Order: sequence, then C-alpha cells, then structure tokens
Amino acid sequence: AEKAPSQLGLAGANFAEPAENSSSLCSSLGSKTASAELAKIAGEPLQITSSSQMERLEPPPGLVSQEKISSRLMDVDGQSVLRVEWRIDNFKGKLRDCVGRTLVSPCFEVGRLQGCRLMVIPNLKGLKTSGLSMRLQRLMHEARIEGGPVSGALNFKVVTDLGQQLVIRFTLFVGLDVQGPLERDFNKQIIHGADFTGDWLCQLQGGALTVGIDVL
Repeated sequence: AEKAPSQLGLAGANFAEPAENSSSLCSSLGSKTASAELAKIAGEPLQITSSSQMERLEPPPGLVSQEKISSRLMDVDGQSVLRVEWRIDNFKGKLRDCVGRTLVSPCFEVGRLQGCRLMVIPNLKGLKTSGLSMRLQRLMHEARIEGGPVSGALNFKVVTDLGQQLVIRFTLFVGLDVQGPLERDFNKQIIHGADFTGDWLCQLQGGALTVGIDVL
C-alpha cells in the first residue's frame, strides 16, 4: 500500500517531497541609517531554548538583536504545536533605523533545529523618491512609517543541515493576520516565508508588533 507523505513536526522527523517552493527574501542587516530627524524531532525530545538562553545568544555581525522572543507548546485542534513569538517593541522606531533592510530575530531552537530565526521584511514601495535628496527621502519614509500603510513579508530561516530532506509544516502570523499552513523543504532552501498585504500598523499594540510561527 502506498504510504501517505509525512512532515517534520512535533511528533517526529519525517521526510517527504515538499509543496512548491515559495519565493523568499533575504538581506543582511547593516548599521543604522536614519538620523534623529526621522516534540520531537528525529526521535529526540522537543527542546525549547529558554528566554534567558535566547538573550545570551549573539546574532551574527550586522544583525539587529531583539530581546523579547518566547516559545511555548500549545494545543490547537487536538494537535501539539510549538509557537514562537517575537515581540518587536517600538516597531516604528526600528523601521526608521533600518529603512530598506531586514529585521532579524534572535536565534531559537526547535528540537535539533538550531539557529532558527524569523525575518521581517517591511515594504515601503510606492514612494516616489527618485531625484530627491537623502533628507527628503528620509522624511518621506518617516511619513509612511508614521501614517502607513506598511506591509511586507515574514520569513522563517533554518540553517541546520541534516543531510536529507527537511520538510516543515508551519503557519506564520503578523499580529492577528495568519498565513498558512505552509509546507516547505528547508534542506533545499533555508529561507521560506509569506507576504502579508495588510497594514501592519493596524496590528500594533502599545507600539509593539508581535510576529511569529506555529510549527505544526
């Protein structure tokens, strides 16, 4: 009898042909550019890095380290799900400091998968800045960040090399906006994600934006 495909989830490591690859966006994060003007995996028990451990993990050079990331197990429709949430405080301020660049979370672990990260890629397209001075461009970016709309993509990065197919089934969320479930092979491509077209400023709570992933 033909075996049904299986995925890498909390119950164990299984390998299957992935669904079609999604396009992913990846960029390294440089220095600040704006001024003051502007449960198991592979038969092993699920291990979740504690918040204190996460805070001690240093990101690669050039990446912005955000402190507030948390992991917890949840029961969703009778299924055990690992939820990782990344709270980005002062979200507008982070965007001003990193216009055109990617915001990258601290590392977190899912079982044997180490060095996992969430990546926020804001979209400020539509601004007509051609021919303008750098100062005017900054002011236009700041006006968009302050008043919106601001949308973009959220990516999930897995760098662990298990030497075989690594299919993970997951959902991504920005505030209350959810994309998925998605099923991707991270052995072929280490970054996968989804576009979120809604205005992220509408998802802010106390100036913070919470994004995350549910590993199914």
